[in-house]
Amino acid sequence: MSQWFDTWDIANLHQKEELQIEGLKESVASIRLLVNREVASLGGQREKVVLAGLSQGGATAVHTVLNVAKGLGGLMVFSGRMPFSGRTLAKMRSILDLAEVPEDDNAVRTTPVLVQHCTNDPLSRVQNGREVRNSLSSFDAQVEWREYPTDAAAWLRARVFNEN
Repeated sequence: MSQWFDTWDIANLHQKEELQIEGLKESVASIRLLVNREVASLGGQREKVVLAGLSQGGATAVHTVLNVAKGLGGLMVFSGRMPFSGRTLAKMRSILDLAEVPEDDNAVRTTPVLVQHCTNDPLSRVQNGREVRNSLSSFDAQVEWREYPTDAAAWLRARVFNEN
């Protein structure tokens, strides 16, 4: 099933993980170009650029931050996941094999991160969000973690539409 990139089985996201590479690489490359244009339009003020993503968009945003040279104003991931978790930063970068990837971890360490996940989300298990948190923390990212005891749809209805 394709959104930002292909996956084989949402119940086991590590199964046939290699199918994610091509689409994730293309998506991250596109987002990096967009980030560079935004930074240029802001006179180089990277701290004013924040990436945010839901589900696969969150995974794409995370991999974008892993593959930029300098930190951003922030990264927000809701109901996200971490393709290729359990690997070093260098290995994650080598999987996508993008051009102009930094050798240091400056962007990862200096970009503040907020990761949020609902504990009862039927499509994106809370463990997926915990993997995002744990992976980024292992790279010395500044991660704030929040879990909500509901599912994503109920959480959004309550906050966006003020429904109980």
